[in-house]
Amino acid sequence: GMQIKRVVLNGVAKIGNNAFQGNSVLTEVYFDGDAPTTFWPGKDITVHARIGTLGWDDDGNGNFESANRSYPLIWDGSAFLTSENADGTLTVTGYAVYPQPRGKLNIPSQIEGRAVTAIAAEVFKGRDDLVELRFPATLERIGANAFESCESLSVLFFDGNAPETEGDLGLNGEKCRVFVEHDATGWVDPWQGCAVLH
Repeated sequence: GMQIKRVVLNGVAKIGNNAFQGNSVLTEVYFDGDAPTTFWPGKDITVHARIGTLGWDDDGNGNFESANRSYPLIWDGSAFLTSENADGTLTVTGYAVYPQPRGKLNIPSQIEGRAVTAIAAEVFKGRDDLVELRFPATLERIGANAFESCESLSVLFFDGNAPETEGDLGLNGEKCRVFVEHDATGWVDPWQGCAVLH
């Protein structure tokens, strides 16, 4: 067969038995749409999926599992919905996909070259899939009730100084712990009802 290094598939539902077997150089397959119902490439392949597409069964380690085999899964595109602030920085207003690996979400310090400085109100409200969140040093503000009814959320990591908060963020103080850097400023213990650990 032809020796192709990467393949982009759009709307393909089934990849048949050993479709890529014998193609020694093909290592990556890019999907523009949802996961195929059948994926049997016949060799080890790294799968690239678009953020927000569906059906990418997780083997528990962030890999795509199909027919009892696991394939490394890389998400392309930004997981985050944003709005632009007056100074050109970004506010995170939502996110499009379940975090990978499951339960952990890192808010990036920049998206497409622009600093992330704020988290909008109610962004993560009701997301009981979230266990652990990490926030960048660029973060300056978090909106009201950002974490309301996040039943599983137990760990928050902050890489920078304490952000301004709009009232109650909705954290469960009995369950949630906040980890901050040694030299960070502005933190009080407890913070939003949660124990702060350096």
